[in-house]
Formats: sequence, structure tokens, C-alpha cells
Amino acid sequence: MAINVKSRELTVQIGSTVKTAKQTPDKSTSARSNPGRRERGENRPSPRACSRALSGFKKPVQAVCRPAYDVFINHRRIDTRRTVAGLLHDYLTRLDLCPFLDSRSMRPGDYLFDKIDSAILDCRIGVALFSPRYCESYFCLHELALMMETKKKVIPIFCDVKPSQLRALDNGALYNGTCSEKEIERFNSAIEVAKNIVGITFDSSMGDWSELLRNASEAIIKSLMEANQDWPNEN
Repeated sequence: MAINVKSRELTVQIGSTVKTAKQTPDKSTSARSNPGRRERGENRPSPRACSRALSGFKKPVQAVCRPAYDVFINHRRIDTRRTVAGLLHDYLTRLDLCPFLDSRSMRPGDYLFDKIDSAILDCRIGVALFSPRYCESYFCLHELALMMETKKKVIPIFCDVKPSQLRALDNGALYNGTCSEKEIERFNSAIEVAKNIVGITFDSSMGDWSELLRNASEAIIKSLMEANQDWPNEN
């Protein structure tokens, strides 16, 4: 008697008689290894349900063809990381979008400029969270300028600051005086472009946070759907 086991067939030879039986996967085991969302206790809203909740969009969010990131969140960490930036990141994630936020998306060992510049180049749209100390940051201004130079659609959100108050600091005050005049000009040019984009204003002392998240998410999803028409077909 000879027994020969192949990948998915069991062949048993007894004398001159050969019998072959196919092995089939255990459906009950397969089902247990991949339980549904309800069995795992997940309660994430579907993209279509989220889309309906936001101003009656009829296309599912998941239908948007996406590069590495859907949204790049540009912000001043000291002003907004624990408030609007973090809340917006989490809200968009629950809508099955893929936002980039430095404090959530970067890992130890990442090269700062390489990771951030790559995320900007490979995102669909940008959100600029302007705040009182935004223009004191070289990184904020560099990210804004790169988004403008690469023709990304940018949605400005003015948190506790008016557009007229935004301008890059002079060379002595910005980034310990190591910024060149050419960079200052580059930054101010990007700020002027942002000032002329219709955005969202928010006063954190009196504003409704949930309303801010809804308005921002609505604008982001609408912009993603518009950008999807111009993005090369990935299929």
C-alpha cells in the first residue's frame, strides 16, 4: 500500500486500485478565522452612511480612488495638535478616509522632511489649519508653500486668527534667523494665495466643535470627489 499526499488531493493506492479524494476547506473554521464586524464588536459607519450624513452626497466615500493619503493636515502643533488637528484626523479616519497628521502618521526613525514632503506630494488635497502662532513655524510655512507649488487644492481653516493677521516673520525671527530672504518671499507668496481661498473660520472660545468637524469634513469630501475626476485612473 502506498499513500501519496499532494497539495489538495489525497491519493491512496492499494494494490492495483487507485482512489483519489479532494480535500475541501472547513467552512466553519474559515468563518471563525474571519468574523464579521458585528462579531468583533466594531461599530464603524459605512462610507455610504457617512456620505449621506454629510449634506446628502450620493457617492460612497470608498469610491474615491486614493493615493497614499487622501488629506494632508498642515498645522502648528503647539496650537492645534490636542484640539482641532487631532479631532479632525480621527473624524476623517472614522469616515474611512486616510489623513496624514505628523503626530499620528510618523514613526520613530522616519526622516522628517522626507516623510512630510513625500506625504504632501502623494496626497489628494491639503487642509491648512491657521492659528495664532502658525507663521512662527518654518515647517508649517514650508508645507504650505509645497502644497501651493504642487497645485494641491487647499482648504484653509482659520482657528482663532484672521486671514489679515497672517504673514511670514522676518529673517531674524523665523527659524532662528537661518531662513533666507528667498524662502521668506516663498512663504509669504503661499500665505497670500491661502488668504484668497474661501475657507472656514472658527473661534475656539465660542464655536461649536462638532459643527466645525462636520463643515470641514463636508468640504473635504466634496473636494476629494472633485479631485477624483482629475486623478489618473488607477484601474
